[in-house]
Amino acid sequence: GTTRNTTRAAMALGHALDRPRGFTTLCQRIGRALAEASESLLEQALTRERLTAEHEILRLANSTDSLTGVGNRARWIEVATTVGATGGGGRAIAVLSIDLDGLKTVNDRYGHAAGDVLLRELVARIATQVRPYDALGRLGGDEFLLIRSGRQEMPVGALVERITNAVQRAPVTFGDVEIP
Repeated sequence: GTTRNTTRAAMALGHALDRPRGFTTLCQRIGRALAEASESLLEQALTRERLTAEHEILRLANSTDSLTGVGNRARWIEVATTVGATGGGGRAIAVLSIDLDGLKTVNDRYGHAAGDVLLRELVARIATQVRPYDALGRLGGDEFLLIRSGRQEMPVGALVERITNAVQRAPVTFGDVEIP
């Protein structure tokens, strides 16, 4: 509405009053048609942009573990399949299996809310030790996989040690309870 009126007003201002009536009427019709076509194209572009954003949100929701925020099993399989199909693109590949032992005990002793807090905190600690483009995924429960491709800045053994130290550096607090 407002955009259309502004466009029409701008088109009308461009016409001199001394032009023949038929010429001005024709220009006004052409101006209205251009304004309507522009508005339609703008609406289509905005709709396309909104749909693209919604598609990306759905893709992320379907490939992200809702508890930890890392890739879920489906996403990890997708990444592993891609890396496997390309052979890593000639780059070095490291695959680490990470099993956070003791989750069942925490869930049984302190409840699932405590286990959820523990998982989120430990995954956050792991994330500080990996590169943003490494693929960390939760397979389920307390099992995670990490694919590291490309240049390895440190030996895999050193990375494992850093992850282990980060996970074990301090207990996780849940309410007034410290989970070792």
